[in-house]
Amino acid sequence: MDNFIACFDLLGYESFLQNPTSIIKRGWNSILSYVEISLAKGETKTEGFVAKADLEKINLSCQIISDTILVWTNQPIPEQFREMVRAASEINTNLNRSAFPVRGALVFGDVEIIQGGFRNTQGFEISLYSIIGQSLALAHKKSSDLNLAGCVIDQSVIDALENQWSSLDLLKESATLYRVPYKSHRPENDEYMLDLTNKGLNEEAFKNLQEDLRRAFSSFNKPMTERANELLSNTLKYSTILRS
Repeated sequence: MDNFIACFDLLGYESFLQNPTSIIKRGWNSILSYVEISLAKGETKTEGFVAKADLEKINLSCQIISDTILVWTNQPIPEQFREMVRAASEINTNLNRSAFPVRGALVFGDVEIIQGGFRNTQGFEISLYSIIGQSLALAHKKSSDLNLAGCVIDQSVIDALENQWSSLDLLKESATLYRVPYKSHRPENDEYMLDLTNKGLNEEAFKNLQEDLRRAFSSFNKPMTERANELLSNTLKYSTILRS
């Protein structure tokens, strides 16, 4: 069945894994917390003395596999697309500004889940949970080719919006056209990127955004290699479109 799916990849994940286990766990707790609160629309509930995301508020599916975060709808309808854009925007913003740089792509196409499992009498098990579909392959390919942190909107989403609802209004509220840099080629046309924050930032807010991006790239002892600096430089350049 065709649906909207967003794919995010954590940047610098291999370097992150070089940390002591305690730092890796702290990093993952931070990443998971931001993903959950984004999906839960900021709603929380108290468990003991700790406020956690209220997962009963989630109405999108999400799977985190190693350094990849997948989020998808269960129906290709306006309400679900609006929720996808909201959640993907918050994941994009929260991680890139506060936790761990990510690059991602939002696409439209077939998504299916295959799952199963077996546990024998000795306690050993085989488990399967696989998300399949050409849209997932497209999302992975487009995301991994990005030469900056952020989330790009694939043409398949634009086509779906125009064909089904004859309008891009639901997208334009949270995205801006930009000449997106890729590793494999130089694009000839602008594409929509999800905004990292509200548009029209004043000078102080813009400086804070750029400092947040710099901090996220070097968080959890990730080295600022030549490649990391290239990604950061392109991300900082992109962020200037949000300036007033």
